[in-house]
Amino acid sequence: MAKSWVDLRQPELVKEYFAKRSCSERRKLRLVYELIRYYKEKGVAFDPPHYRQVDRLLIIPLKSEIDALISG
Repeated sequence: MAKSWVDLRQPELVKEYFAKRSCSERRKLRLVYELIRYYKEKGVAFDPPHYRQVDRLLIIPLKSEIDALISG
């Protein structure tokens, strides 16, 4: 898999990179939190992109699947 890189010294390019990246909103949110900390430490002005955490539905197995797992 090819890696893609972005220059962290250019916050606008970082925001553009996140907009194009194909990963979950939850992952982007965690990465943005880390970037906020990074830019704060470096003293760089950063207007973070806004992402929201999307909760996933739980997968509840059927009774027959549980029985098969136990007996298996």
